[in-house]
Amino acid sequence: MLFNSPQFLYAFLPVAYLVFWRLKTRHQRYVWLTVTGYVFYGFWDYRFCALMAFSTVVSYLAGVGMLRWEGNNRRRFLCLVVPVVTDLALLGFFKYTGLLLASARTLSQRFGLALDVPAFHVILPIGISFYTFHTISYIVDSYRRAITPTRNFFEFSCYVSLFCQLVAGPIVRFRQIEADLEHIGDVDRRASWNRAWSFFVLGMIKKVLVADTIAAVIDPVLPLLATFPGTAV
Repeated sequence: MLFNSPQFLYAFLPVAYLVFWRLKTRHQRYVWLTVTGYVFYGFWDYRFCALMAFSTVVSYLAGVGMLRWEGNNRRRFLCLVVPVVTDLALLGFFKYTGLLLASARTLSQRFGLALDVPAFHVILPIGISFYTFHTISYIVDSYRRAITPTRNFFEFSCYVSLFCQLVAGPIVRFRQIEADLEHIGDVDRRASWNRAWSFFVLGMIKKVLVADTIAAVIDPVLPLLATFPGTAV
């Protein structure tokens, strides 16, 4: 689902917006933002929602562990290392496995080595870099005591899966929006109304009128790059 698609503009966004403001408590809004984030992500491929959920649970439990073992530096360090290594391992597998195998296959053929390197195509989950670095920055900041890890799972999960920055960024540190999340239950909708709609309209103008117009000129040329002398290898 794209931000300028009819599904987003005329179905997803109005429902997400109207239901959010109908909910009264902070916890209800955390849950709703989490649900909308996973629905938005699931439109691309629902199977990878489990991957994001796994990364979220691991980092959440690590944050809770840091609270529990506040005076135990060894266990706090483990709570740092385990989720960071897990997240980076997942990111590395999905982003670089295909590249490494293809490089190994090319090198083996070039040097005449009898290596049977399998052809292994890995689908890269959309937005995996963004939510991975969200969880890593949260854990690192928790370890450094720059933030206090939250005990509310849905507060953390809505931070990770917030649909407006899930697939296109930017990477937002938890401490940048911690105050907003803590007061999400009593926020005044009219306080930032004009500013919010200004950002939305400007964003749509940049995407639909500027970026898509440029893409209409560039996209037909991209498949022909190899035919240009300047790009020949």
